[in-house]
Amino acid sequence: MGRNSGDDLEKLGSKLDQVSSKRREADAPGQNKANGLALAMRMGMDMVAAVMVGGFVGYLIDQWLGIFPALSLVFFVLGCVAGMKNMLATAKRAQEPAKGQD
Repeated sequence: MGRNSGDDLEKLGSKLDQVSSKRREADAPGQNKANGLALAMRMGMDMVAAVMVGGFVGYLIDQWLGIFPALSLVFFVLGCVAGMKNMLATAKRAQEPAKGQD
């Protein structure tokens, strides 16, 4: 009993060390904050870029046709809608790995 129980304890100790090291790697303090910040910045940039592109395209078409505020407003709203769609798609992709862990 003495020799087997010592071997079992050594195996258990090594398994616990492996699990605790994996947990420490997964729970690195700055890693989750950095990923969240990067995601938030990407979503913000998606929104800003879509609104700016939509407004700019509308402005150019208005200048070309000579009807200033009409299409600028329409394309600005379309840019807002496209930006929201991009933000929701990014959020959905970000949640997929979390669903696999549950």
